[in-house]
Amino acid sequence: MNECIFCEIANRRAETYLIYMDDRFMIFHDIRPMNLGHVIVAPRRHIEDISELTDEEYKDFMSLVVITARLLRKILGAKRVTVFSIGAKITHFHFHLVPILNDEKLSEIGSKFSAMKEGADRTKIINLVEEMKKCFSSQWGLIIYGHRICFSRFWWSHNIK
Repeated sequence: MNECIFCEIANRRAETYLIYMDDRFMIFHDIRPMNLGHVIVAPRRHIEDISELTDEEYKDFMSLVVITARLLRKILGAKRVTVFSIGAKITHFHFHLVPILNDEKLSEIGSKFSAMKEGADRTKIINLVEEMKKCFSSQWGLIIYGHRICFSRFWWSHNIK
């Protein structure tokens, strides 16, 4: 049986725009983005739905989703970040985070980046991924599960909106 693509990414056997990975979770830019900053947050171990997360994993996973959304808003100046899960083609549980940059609707933004889906210049994705990587590996440190984080010159706490 072939491993799923997310398991391949988790085991570093598939290339991706990897942003962050620890022993439990990973974040990477979607290879078929609906918008610049369309990222995937997923557990590294293969589970098929959210109910398979332990209580601790759920808390830490959701903290990572919130931190990632805040980082996308800060870097891209997004108005909001939409979060959803589909799981139709890939059964490995994951959330999509898609930044909304203005008053556009989620249904409208897919066509804007359709050229990227067909292999156009990916410089913007690469630059964003590199900037996000720097934030997650800041010399100032990063405390994800403690809910207080430092991204380079920006301090946030879990309660700041």
